[in-house]
Amino acid sequence: MTREIPTNASLLNRLEGEGVLRTRAVRDAVGAVVMFEWTAEDITDRKRAEEVRARLAAIVESSVDAIVGITMERTVVSWNRAAERLFGYPAGEAIGSPISFVMPPDRVHEENQIIDRLKRDEYIDHFETVQRRKDGQEFPVSVTISPIKDATGKIIGASKSVRDISDKKRAEEQIQASLREKEVLLREIHHRVKNNLQVIYSLLRLQSKLVTDPKASALFKDSQARVKAMALVHETLWQSKNLSRIDMSEYSRTLTRRLFESYGISSDTLGLNLNIAPVAFSMETAVSCGQLINELVSNCLKHAFPNGRTGDVTVELLSNGNDTYLLTVSDNGVGLPPDFEVGKAESLGWQLVPMLVEQLNGTFELQESAGTTVRLTFSEIHYKGRI
Repeated sequence: MTREIPTNASLLNRLEGEGVLRTRAVRDAVGAVVMFEWTAEDITDRKRAEEVRARLAAIVESSVDAIVGITMERTVVSWNRAAERLFGYPAGEAIGSPISFVMPPDRVHEENQIIDRLKRDEYIDHFETVQRRKDGQEFPVSVTISPIKDATGKIIGASKSVRDISDKKRAEEQIQASLREKEVLLREIHHRVKNNLQVIYSLLRLQSKLVTDPKASALFKDSQARVKAMALVHETLWQSKNLSRIDMSEYSRTLTRRLFESYGISSDTLGLNLNIAPVAFSMETAVSCGQLINELVSNCLKHAFPNGRTGDVTVELLSNGNDTYLLTVSDNGVGLPPDFEVGKAESLGWQLVPMLVEQLNGTFELQESAGTTVRLTFSEIHYKGRI
């Protein structure tokens, strides 16, 4: 009887993937071949794994970043072409050496910290440090480190991706230098504006000394106070660390104290109660808000306590949330005249208050009970085009 013996190709075709066919002759007791045994092994998974490793190796070798493999004992076990270019060491010199050879002496301790984090199975993303080339030149780098595990999940080493960030650091230094120059310029601008307003204030003060009419003299004093309030904004910015925002707590304290001094009000006569939340405004908002405080407190000092009457002035500035704020100025003085109407008031101060509130997109209400209370709700001024 004739039996067809399958060929290697026909056996392989019965496998779902790729395979290896092994043939073995089976002999009898006298050594004669009585049959053949064929063993087929499916190596699809192995081939796929080899292809993956080959692709990964190609990616590592073609990477623009230096990719270095190290053991948990800090020994270099792989060194791609980008690492050769970056550090100046060929792979033959680097592999087998401790990774510390690319680190400045004062940075070697970082490797111990890295190993400790790897033992906790941590991934280290864009850690910035300094490393050293073969010629001794030190340069800034960004390092990303991933743990390498064996088949059982045990951490056996790490893969380090190292990128030279010298250009980035130089750009950052140039930006910082430019910002410092602009900061100096802005401080100088605020200083000069403050000085110019101070000159205006001094001119008004000198002119007021030549005025004998009490009403005209009072107008000069009010104008001086308004100029002083604007100058204080620029003075505060000039002295501040933040040139774009004004601390309203410090500003309000200084402004009200100077108003009391300007009108010759003693703390024995009138008490000043301040409740200012820790808020910071842009210059535009601070100028309008400062002018409101100036006008309302000035009115209290001029009219609420005639003939040496004692009492208290209270100023509150609180946040309502959602970028809205509540400014309240109150006194326990004699109150406003019975026929007083804001829209018909002749004083410049009460004409300015509605205009300033409108600038702040706000509303205000006037309450008269045991004195006068003005409550204003407003939001910050945001100009389109502001950077």
